[in-house]
Amino acid sequence: MTPETALADPLAKRVLGSALDRLDRSRPEERTNAVRIPIDRKTAPEIFEAETSADREIAWHVLDVLAGAGFGTLAYRRAARHGSREERQPVFEISTIPANEDRLRAFYGRPRPGLKYSEEWRCLVQSSDLDSDIKAAILDLPISIPGRSATEVFGRLSSIRALYDRRETLHLREVSSRTFWGLSKVLDNRSDLVAALLGLAECPYPAQPVHLNVYFAGSFSWILFVENKTSFERAIRDARETLLHGRFSPYAGAALIYSGGFMGTAGRMRKSSGCRRGVGRN
Repeated sequence: MTPETALADPLAKRVLGSALDRLDRSRPEERTNAVRIPIDRKTAPEIFEAETSADREIAWHVLDVLAGAGFGTLAYRRAARHGSREERQPVFEISTIPANEDRLRAFYGRPRPGLKYSEEWRCLVQSSDLDSDIKAAILDLPISIPGRSATEVFGRLSSIRALYDRRETLHLREVSSRTFWGLSKVLDNRSDLVAALLGLAECPYPAQPVHLNVYFAGSFSWILFVENKTSFERAIRDARETLLHGRFSPYAGAALIYSGGFMGTAGRMRKSSGCRRGVGRN
């Protein structure tokens, strides 16, 4: 009997499958005890409920072949004087050598459980060639993109360092689009992450400016931000009527600013570089 034949036997599948279940419930660094699977009526009915002694011997031979191939060791809790092999409380102790675990997982199609995304991200950061202070800054700032692995995303994020070396004048969304498969919004609200990655105090790529439509009829003494486009157009109409026909308007003397989508609250509105203005005047 070859090791492959033994691995395909129902007894081996049951015993080694139980061992892999235990391994899947813990990380390699957390394993302090060997994985031992009892050979009893539950795990090995082929031995304890065998119809003939020949059937029993075949079942034992399966375990012996597995042990001989290095997948584990057959051990007994009771000495030989206590009777037959099954009466001596046998256990199958799985080999802790990673290569043997890999062989079992490959044969049974049982890959190691994947790390949680955040844990995988931390592993990638720690194993990278970034400076230690940069690693510390981005260790707990994972970027997740549906359909992309942590390895892919981290690799693309790291490429921003090479992009920065070219000293191009870009907005943050342009950087995002170039870096992450055409996705322009990945780095929104992540300027601190980009700054940390580049070892800078501030992100060198500004957010996309807020575009404002500004309307005023004649001189103005106060400013009104309008979020709704229809309301903005109505206010323009009312202000124009006041100017042309002297009719009362609640918008008289106002500079009207359309800031759709509540962009009037954006912090970059307070900087001259943070917004662009299109001005209309009658």
